[in-house]
Amino acid sequence: MYTERQLEIIHTGIKLIAEKGLQGLTIKNLSNAIGISEPAIYRHYKNKKEILVNIIDFFSKSTELKITEIVQSDLPSFDKLRLAFEFQFSRLQKNPALISVISSEEIYHGEEYLKNKIKGITLFVAGQLEVIIKEGQEKNEIRNDLPSSQLTIIIMGAMKMMMAKWQLFDQKINLVEEGSKILESILMLVAKKKS
Repeated sequence: MYTERQLEIIHTGIKLIAEKGLQGLTIKNLSNAIGISEPAIYRHYKNKKEILVNIIDFFSKSTELKITEIVQSDLPSFDKLRLAFEFQFSRLQKNPALISVISSEEIYHGEEYLKNKIKGITLFVAGQLEVIIKEGQEKNEIRNDLPSSQLTIIIMGAMKMMMAKWQLFDQKINLVEEGSKILESILMLVAKKKS
């Protein structure tokens, strides 16, 4: 569990990365942004890398908890997919700096541990979405003439493109609304046709 101060450092670190890039995440900038001394930061974290690890861990754990909760619910598969993406999009829209952390190659260059953490959460989400898709195929809600693994890639790819578009337009579009529209179009394409 994180202390209140650690959470403050994590959230401030995310904002600094979004505003100034990875080079903007320094102990000095953190202490200035929070209004505490540099030694006070070092009481909670040894260095910048440890802060980055905690930022990614924080993101990973909250994602795993929510996605698992959605997958284990008794909802129809399309509702599960809607909830999963609504969760991701609304979290990013409320905290746009998160996308800079999870998609910045600058952060992972030469940092295999950080790269593997992001890879792990991406594979986890893909795996859980595939579980939902397989379940939908078994219940005749989702077409089964395409492999669940390919449908997962199609859905994730479209959603990732939506996030890229959102970034390119400086977060001026409503990610939740626009993402939901794209998802509904995809769901129409993958829905099992009634005979």
